[in-house]
Amino acid sequence: ISAAIAKHGKSLRIGDMLVEQGIITEEDVDKAIGIQKEKSIPFGEVLLELGLINERILLINLAHQGQVPFIEPSFGMIDKSVLVGVSPDFLAKNQFMPFAKDDDGRTVVVVSNLHDFKVKQSIDDIYHGDFTLALGPSESLKQCIEDYRRFGTKTDSPRHAETEAEEDENSIIPL
Repeated sequence: ISAAIAKHGKSLRIGDMLVEQGIITEEDVDKAIGIQKEKSIPFGEVLLELGLINERILLINLAHQGQVPFIEPSFGMIDKSVLVGVSPDFLAKNQFMPFAKDDDGRTVVVVSNLHDFKVKQSIDDIYHGDFTLALGPSESLKQCIEDYRRFGTKTDSPRHAETEAEEDENSIIPL
């Protein structure tokens, strides 16, 4: 992904990024553009509907394009201090997951759509602008929220630490 962006610049479109990586073809891009115009839905959503990519591939590429981290969170990875005062019901309703504090002390919040104004407003209501966004798969967010509902902020996790350590290595993709 980085090589494609370096070659074509930061304004590289998602379709071009996926073609450059060999994930889809130019013909796939043309077909998706036609459907996008017909249905007035985002290009990535068309690719998902056509089964050409999965959500993870889309979000990894969108994260690179938007210069935000991609995080595939599991509940064991979450810094429990960022959950204080935030109910699982509120998270489920708004579909986001506080993840950790960054080096500047801002809360990193995982969302599955960077452009969802209502979600961003809900996050801002809690963190008052003191947050940064990361992209993550919606199913991972739902599972984290469900685990939070079941286990609260207990330090004992539903899974073994070995498994979580392996997941941690593969679940965060920096810029």
